[in-house]
This record gives sequence, C-alpha cells and structure tokens, in this order.
Amino acid sequence: MARKKKAERKTGSKSPEKSGRGKLEQFIPDAENIELAERYRHVFLQAPVGILRTDAEGRIEEINPVLVSLFDLQSTDQARKLNVLEHPVMRASGLSGYVADCLQTGTGRISEGSCVTESGDEIYIRFYLSPIERKGEPVGVQAMVVDLTGVRYTENRLLRLYDYFSNIVSSISPLVTVDADFRVQFRNSAFCNQLIGRDVREGENLFDVLNLNPKEEEQLRVDINASHDRRIENHEVKRGNRLIGYSIFRFADEVGLILKDITRIKRLEQRVRSLHTRLLSAQEDERQRISGELHDGIGQIILAAKLNLNTYQKVPQNQQDRFDTALDLIDRASQELRELHTMLYPSVLRDLGLESAIEWCARNVLEVHDIDVQMKVALKKKLAPDYETQIFRIVQEIFTNIAKHAAANRVRLELTVDEHNNILLRIEDQGVGFQLDEIRLRGGGQGLENIERRIA
Repeated sequence: MARKKKAERKTGSKSPEKSGRGKLEQFIPDAENIELAERYRHVFLQAPVGILRTDAEGRIEEINPVLVSLFDLQSTDQARKLNVLEHPVMRASGLSGYVADCLQTGTGRISEGSCVTESGDEIYIRFYLSPIERKGEPVGVQAMVVDLTGVRYTENRLLRLYDYFSNIVSSISPLVTVDADFRVQFRNSAFCNQLIGRDVREGENLFDVLNLNPKEEEQLRVDINASHDRRIENHEVKRGNRLIGYSIFRFADEVGLILKDITRIKRLEQRVRSLHTRLLSAQEDERQRISGELHDGIGQIILAAKLNLNTYQKVPQNQQDRFDTALDLIDRASQELRELHTMLYPSVLRDLGLESAIEWCARNVLEVHDIDVQMKVALKKKLAPDYETQIFRIVQEIFTNIAKHAAANRVRLELTVDEHNNILLRIEDQGVGFQLDEIRLRGGGQGLENIERRIA
C-alpha cells in the first residue's frame, strides 16, 4: 500500500494536469504540496537575481524575468526555446562553457564573465551552477546568475579615481603619513626621491628617515603633538645644510606631513630683501644728491640773484649792474634746473634712442672738458626700454666719474651684443685710474655701487 502511494505521488509530480504548475515542481523536487510550490514560485519570479534550469542537453526549461531582462531576451516563452550551450551572448559570457562542464562532470561551478548583449550593453555576471541528478546521473543544471554590472562599473570608477589621485599625490610635494609611534604608513615618490634620496620602507621610524639633529627633531615632535589642538602650517626645520618647510594634518589615527625643500626659496627671499635694502639706500642717496644739487648749486645761485635784486630795489638808479647780474644768475639757475631734469629723465633717450642718447651724454659731459670720445655701438635690434635706461644710466655715471676724477683726454666706448644675446659694454680711458679697495676704505665708491645695482 505504501508503494502504491509513493508511485501515485511520483506520478502526480510529473502530471501538469494534476499539479497545475508545469515544471516548477521538477525545479523544486522536494515540494510536498501546492502551497509550498507556490511559495517557491513566488521566490523564483521575484528574486533579485537571475535563475534558470536546463535539461541534460542545455535547453532552458525554466527562467525568471531577471535573467530574461539581463540577456535581452524577448520573453520568458521565447527564452524556453533557447539552448544555453548555443546562445551567442551566453557563450560570450562563459556561462555556456561552465554549464557544459557541469553537465559533463556533475560538479558545481562558480565563476564570472562578461559580454555584450544584442542591444550593445556590456554586462558583468557571476554564476553559481549546480547539477540536477537522477540516479547519480546529471539530467540538467540549476543556475543562479548575479548581475555585477553596477558593481564592476563602480569598481572601475574607483580604480580610475585611485589612479587619478595616485598620480596627483605622486606629483605634489613630498608627503608622508605616520602612526602614533611615528612609523611610516604611507609615502609618495616625491618624499623618497626628492627629499630623502632613497626608497623608504613602510614601518620605518620617521625621525630615523629624516635624520635631524636633536634640536630640530624635538621641534618637529612638539609640532606633531601640538597638531591635535591647532593647525601647523609653514614651519621649518634644518636638515643638514638644507631648510625643510612642513605643514601637518591629521586624519583618523594617523598624522600626515607635507614637506618641501625651501632652501633655494629662502635664499631668493634673502636676496630680494638685500636688493630691496640696496634699492632703498640708492633711492635715499639719489634724494640726497638731488638735495645737494638744489642747495649747493641752484639754491646758492637763486640766493645770489635775490641779494642783487634787493640791492637794486633800494637804489635802482645807481645799481643797474646789480639787476643785470641777477638776470644772469636766474638764467644760470634755469640752465642748471634743465640739466638736473635731463640727468633725472633724459628725453633724448626716449625721443632718439640709446645710441643718440649716449652721443648726447658724451658731448655734454666729456667733450665740454676737451675729452675726445670714440664710440662703437653695434646693436642687432632695439633693446627693451628698461635695458636702454639702465645702460644709459651706467654710461652717464661712468662718463661723470671720468670727467671729475680721471684727468683723461681720450675715452673709447663699445656697446655690442654677442652670439648668446649678452649685452657687452666696454669703456676705456687714458686717465690716472684708482684702486677700488682704497676708494671703499675711505667710504667712497657710491657711483660704482650704483652701477653694480643696475647690472644686478
């Protein structure tokens, strides 16, 4: 009697007319009743992953909507006419090959693959295969397929972002992170190559790597500890004969340091400060010189003219010569003002160019003292206005020194440009000459310092 019931149960499981559920009961062979089968059917249809079952030849017997959509199949009914082993998209994804292997060996498989669907979408999948056996022989395959397309897209995007930020981190200033015990956790290539000069291993002690003297090391330790409470930016330590600037930042349980060799920058800053000081000194000297010219020259002439006019005012009938002298003195003052203006801003340089300005300077500074001037100016093209002004001032300073101190009767000037576009100025005279050290020892040589500033 028990055998008969068992046979009836088997027969009932294979009869669509009695079960009313087609092949689903074969997909879940242990389902004991319609209610249980209905539950599994609900899971089968609503599952967020793809599910299918094949027969021993690879033909699809059951497939859920997720897999129909994933492989761009037209419908569930159309999908049941397909063979997994022959479908081009499933073959491209690798699913067909693993189904064939599962049918042949009766062994489950887990793998991943990718393919392009008929609509042109690239998909990534992971599939879990298990054989369906009867009497120890595989009669089909059950497969669960997970769509990894979104995951792969996110992974690829993260990889691209990682590469992008890795390139940024590698190209910025030296960067290192350390843990609470100052062991190196991360270092970029700039830290190893530019700052340290060797590869730095993870776990090395930061202070062993930097090799600072005790005073500088203590300062850096204090700053790292202080970074708990405040921002540490643009501090400096000495490392050998180099000056290292650093800023400290914290994240999670680590400390990050951005470092930079600022030795050259500091030297340039010092040079700029020095040049600025020299410029201010030169400006002050120039003001004093102009003040002296106005006081000792023009001021005295105007005072003399005033005295003569006062005398003439008292007795105009007998002091006509005083009036004439005052007029002459006023003319002299006017002439000296024009000369001072020309010295401050030579309009001939602006109007006629450098060569004509040098010729004018030679006539008005040297030739009036009977000093013969030979000139050779061979410039390939017009120089920038700043260069022309500086060269003219240098020539003007040298000509003035020759006229005052050299006792020369002949001067030769050459102004040329060499093959490297360097400007060459050479001025020779036949005068008495001087020793530069002696001049500076006496506190003189201001004109030479002006020339040096202009060249620098």
